[in-house]
Amino acid sequence: MQSPVYDEFMVNGMTPDGVVHWAAAGCVTVLLEASRQLAVDGWTPLDAAVQWICAQHPEQTPEKYRCRSWPQVLFESGRFDLCYRDDGGRKQPWYRERLPRNKR
Repeated sequence: MQSPVYDEFMVNGMTPDGVVHWAAAGCVTVLLEASRQLAVDGWTPLDAAVQWICAQHPEQTPEKYRCRSWPQVLFESGRFDLCYRDDGGRKQPWYRERLPRNKR
């Protein structure tokens, strides 16, 4: 049986001192999972992804990673591109996994 500290690092990418290792972060994993389920032409509506995450992985929240919002998680992780699309006068966030620089 592994210790809770070990599990927290392996599952969520967080060290005991609160440092987030974004490459191993659980929130990044679930954002990628949501994107595989919900993407439209390579981009995923963030609102739909958040609903999916809340239903499938309710333990994954921005606050767990010292973030105020999902857009902040996307930014802090460095793993995603974020854009805003006009949807009937409302700006809606969409994201996709960032391609490596040599594949852009």
